[in-house]
Amino acid sequence: MKDVKKQVCIQKWMLSVLVFAVVILLGGCRWFQGRLDEGSEAAAFASAAETEETSKDQQEQKIHEETSKNQEEGKLEPSKTEPSGPVLRAGAVAEAGTREDSFFNRQITDAFAKASEELIVETIYLESASRDDYEKNLEILVNENCGLIILPGREMADLAGKAAQLYPKVKFVLIGHGTEKNLENTACLKFEREEVSYLAGVGAGILTKTNQAGLILRQDYEDEKSAGYGYCAGVIDGNPNGEVVLSFCSSDLTDQEEASQIVSDMKEKGVDVIYYGAGIAGEELACHCQKAGIRVIGTDVNVFLLGSEPYFASAASQIQPMVYEQIKDLAEGKWERGTVLCDMGNQGTDFFLNEEYVPEELKQVLQTVKERLKTGEITVPDTEDEFEAAYGNGYNFEGYCQ
Repeated sequence: MKDVKKQVCIQKWMLSVLVFAVVILLGGCRWFQGRLDEGSEAAAFASAAETEETSKDQQEQKIHEETSKNQEEGKLEPSKTEPSGPVLRAGAVAEAGTREDSFFNRQITDAFAKASEELIVETIYLESASRDDYEKNLEILVNENCGLIILPGREMADLAGKAAQLYPKVKFVLIGHGTEKNLENTACLKFEREEVSYLAGVGAGILTKTNQAGLILRQDYEDEKSAGYGYCAGVIDGNPNGEVVLSFCSSDLTDQEEASQIVSDMKEKGVDVIYYGAGIAGEELACHCQKAGIRVIGTDVNVFLLGSEPYFASAASQIQPMVYEQIKDLAEGKWERGTVLCDMGNQGTDFFLNEEYVPEELKQVLQTVKERLKTGEITVPDTEDEFEAAYGNGYNFEGYCQ
């Protein structure tokens, strides 16, 4: 009997051990499965993170490649600011050359920098290695969704007329010269230069010791006649004995041979001060004038950067503030098509002195004249009829000077 009880106890003990082993085994399996699940989740998370990181890298690489391509093709230079959400984009096709050697280009980049800082706007400035780049760069700006595109110089006027019809939702702003087409999405900044040319004439009339003040105009530029009449009026008002010696050029005086010949001819006629209204002549003209002992009054050139003594002053178109206002008006929903007259009254033009080389008395005279021009006390003729009515006959801009 005792053996039977002992056998039963052994069997119960073995059964308990077996049950305990099964429980331990099941618990271990569940723990192992949990670890497997945790590992799977971790692996999945790591895989997702890796995929996301790879996707981000691929996206950044794509952006880098597209930007590099744009820079290579059109030298695209986005603004430093990157506002979030839908914003206005303004673009510009620069004149051929760099921003350093073009007055227009420098002024536009300054306007873009100010707009990027003060307005919710992105800016894209495209340099042009040559005139052949104009159309290509314009298409790049359209594809970059620019709502406003700046086109400087007369050579882009025809391009602007065509582009404005092809892209009616884009606003185009021409600088200096308009298109013949009266288009709803085109504006033109027209700089009235007779007033600053008058200041140039007053300065030249006072400066000249020979009473011979030179004037150089582009022969094929009809709109420069107003600057010519303004200059002649200023010379007469600044010096009753002063006379204007007129010469025409066929380029922007960047041609060394032409610049040298014009300066030489004027020197023979006794000219000791020259004003050119023919665009940016740059250092070529200054170099020849310096050799000839002739002072220079430039147009749209930064005389301070040149740092050259022959440069007395510059009559300048104030492109930077006028372009900035165009961007601001569009951003505020106030943009209007048509011609915008830019003059001394709205800070569209100004007359800058090369301070180091200008006598103090002359500075004061010119400052007084400038204030009187702004208030309207002095009216400057800009046509032949107006000039003859105020000063009589004498100067004709059809190719010769009487």
